[in-house]
Amino acid sequence: MAPERKTRFKAGIPAVVHYRGRDYSCTAHDLSRTGVMLLGGIPWPSDESVRFRLDAPTGDLHLELSGRVARVSEDKDRKGTALALEFDSITQNERLELEAILQRLIEGQAPGLLAGINPGSPEREIRNALEAIPVSERSSLALRSLRPPDREILIHDGHLLVLDALARNPHLLESELLALLKNINLLSRTVEQIAANGRWKNRPDVLFEIICHVRTPLPLAENLVPQLSRPKLLLLRQKPNLHANIRNKLRNLLL
Repeated sequence: MAPERKTRFKAGIPAVVHYRGRDYSCTAHDLSRTGVMLLGGIPWPSDESVRFRLDAPTGDLHLELSGRVARVSEDKDRKGTALALEFDSITQNERLELEAILQRLIEGQAPGLLAGINPGSPEREIRNALEAIPVSERSSLALRSLRPPDREILIHDGHLLVLDALARNPHLLESELLALLKNINLLSRTVEQIAANGRWKNRPDVLFEIICHVRTPLPLAENLVPQLSRPKLLLLRQKPNLHANIRNKLRNLLL
């Protein structure tokens, strides 16, 4: 059996310690495949083993584990406790989830393709900087980026295939998607794939923006209207340039 690889990642990801009926928020540092250092307002444990949770920086992975207490010390820099844990025996599923979290960290530490581009710069300046990067590379990053600042930059990309890839990014936040849907030049297929994504089917703000988008096929918009709440329907009614079919549907729903 091959020995465990003990490469450590600086991490700094959210974590929670479960101790004697209470949860203590902290951060995970020096994460490896065999252990982790937890830093924060954690009580000094008297137990040999501690239960805790690791949260991936993207917020899409959560891993509950137990660890044997290897060392406890005062973390003077953060005015808290430094708790070094060695993982207890973990299942195959837990190991796979741990690998997924480590992969997120590896990707997040990779050299930034968009280094030097400030998300707060004027849109024209951002687009000019993006145009110096091959479309294929921008599309690849848009599809997989874990970093909110990178996605914030890519929302301003002028190439529709890059925006199409960004819409399919599984780490995209709702706020980012809503900003993306403000772009009236999106491809129709981009809007359709957003509507078909199960992540967004119960998000009223997303449904509202899809219905209002100029690239949304009329049959799709008509099917989404009944899913809106009455306040959203009233708000939709105030929108100018709505198709007559949508207005008729609104009229029937608001009777």
